[in-house]
Amino acid sequence: MIFHKILVALDPIDPDRDFFDRAVAMAKAADAELLLLSVLTSDGGGMFLKPHPQVVGYNDALNDWNLFQKRYEEYKEGSLSVLRNCAKQATAAGVRASFKQSSGSPGREICRIAKAEEVDLIIVGSRGYRGFDEMLLGSVSNYVAHHAPCSVMMVHPQQGAKLQTESVSKKETTAVVAQAVLEA
Repeated sequence: MIFHKILVALDPIDPDRDFFDRAVAMAKAADAELLLLSVLTSDGGGMFLKPHPQVVGYNDALNDWNLFQKRYEEYKEGSLSVLRNCAKQATAAGVRASFKQSSGSPGREICRIAKAEEVDLIIVGSRGYRGFDEMLLGSVSNYVAHHAPCSVMMVHPQQGAKLQTESVSKKETTAVVAQAVLEA
């Protein structure tokens, strides 16, 4: 299977550099375009609190709401900055790259955009939630694996070999990518 367009789902709060570097190496080896995606959530991915539930009066509620909006705008701008920087790094490495920022349920948005953009592969990180944590916190990678319109590669932290792009043929790259998708 040849990949022409690869969607890379980046965490807007804490992008994993090793994960991103592997995605760039894979795209370069496959001569594929990268679509970098950041999906914002209403709570900033847990980065900040929603307005306090024990607000006493109108002025307190308004102040909390204003603070929430200010933090959300900072979160949104920070995410855009990460996307811009990653796109520049990919381009500097010789990979065609574009980016999108969306908001909503991360798993659903990743699948929706993958379908709309006609991507061949989604690369998504996995935090390794299992059992009760996965049930409580949810698993974006699990949702994407079961609902994506294309192949999905889950990259676990500190696992898997780094792809070597030096002197690798397109046929070898396709085999490596196909094997990685099967193992994921």
